[in-house]
Amino acid sequence: MEQTYFIGDNFEADILGAENFGFTPVFINRKHDMDINNKNFIEIKSLNELLQVIR
Repeated sequence: MEQTYFIGDNFEADILGAENFGFTPVFINRKHDMDINNKNFIEIKSLNELLQVIR
């Protein structure tokens, strides 16, 4: 089964939107300024981490 990732840095628009469409959200939290308890997404700090996540 293939997995579709949606990468974004806007939590409400990108991450919540991706969840609604059944994609696997990847949140680029560069400032690490959000503390979100419900982790139905993958969180990275920079695009450099992306390849490790999707392999």
